[in-house]
Amino acid sequence: MSEASPQHPSSPGPVRVAPLGVGAALPDGVVTSAEIEERLGLDPGWHVKRTHLHERRILAPGEKLT
Repeated sequence: MSEASPQHPSSPGPVRVAPLGVGAALPDGVVTSAEIEERLGLDPGWHVKRTHLHERRILAPGEKLT
């Protein structure tokens, strides 16, 4: 019985990579939970109690994500 030959030529080994950095950005616009509660006629604290969010960031008109 003969030994099977490899289907792919041998490689030099694993390629090592590492991230150079990370970043994040948030839009300047903010909508608070109090504003949402007022707009929807909810009791103060209703929104935060259920979502645990105090504010949301929003894009201004013409602002882009990237």
